[in-house]
Amino acid sequence: MPKPTLPSVRSTVPENSCSWNPMRVSNGSRRHSILDLGYVVIYPVFLSSFFFTFFSLEFFFISVIVLSLAV
Repeated sequence: MPKPTLPSVRSTVPENSCSWNPMRVSNGSRRHSILDLGYVVIYPVFLSSFFFTFFSLEFFFISVIVLSLAV
């Protein structure tokens, strides 16, 4: 008795839909995912805000030390 064969089911979701790398589309261009755009936009903003906070705190503490020495 032959084994019953199941029909092959193809997934409609691309394998690399959540990839960090751009996906290839049919015309050969590279399409960026939302994660790529978030990485490009949010990461520099996060870094700049971190450095701004750090240097403003450093400036604050240096000015407090200088003012306390001047008194």
